[in-house]
Amino acid sequence: MGTAYSLLIYYMPHSIHRASLAHLLTLLLLCAFCYTVRAQQQDVIVRVASETALYGDRFTLGDIARVSSPDATEVERLRSIPLGYAPIIGAVRELTRERIVIALNAANFPSVQLDAPPVVRLTRASQIVDAQTLTQAIEDAVLPRFRAAEVSVRLVRLTLSS
Repeated sequence: MGTAYSLLIYYMPHSIHRASLAHLLTLLLLCAFCYTVRAQQQDVIVRVASETALYGDRFTLGDIARVSSPDATEVERLRSIPLGYAPIIGAVRELTRERIVIALNAANFPSVQLDAPPVVRLTRASQIVDAQTLTQAIEDAVLPRFRAAEVSVRLVRLTLSS
């Protein structure tokens, strides 16, 4: 760098070489900063699955995607970005890639590497339980309380809607 600097000074008139050198150094620092910021943002990767079963009423980016970054705080901030309400049991909600991009931009993460399909299918996690299993669970939970009080009780009828 010493040779380039000395050549620069030699060929420039003395009155403008300091101002030009200051501008050149400022430009180089700005380029280095932008490169560093860009490299850090490219290290943040969000991979969204094409289908996800949700367990709560509301969901976040962390519920539908794997987030990787060297910065653990940044990972948690990304994972906590809210994306809306989960569908009711039995229904399917479609979430577009554009909606995810809007949420990332709103959370001030415009330059993360997003690996997502055009549409993500969201369902509510659920389980089908047969009537016999449910009846047994109710009896196991309720009847011992009455028996402990020496009360005779039996379950006569349990009506379940399909």
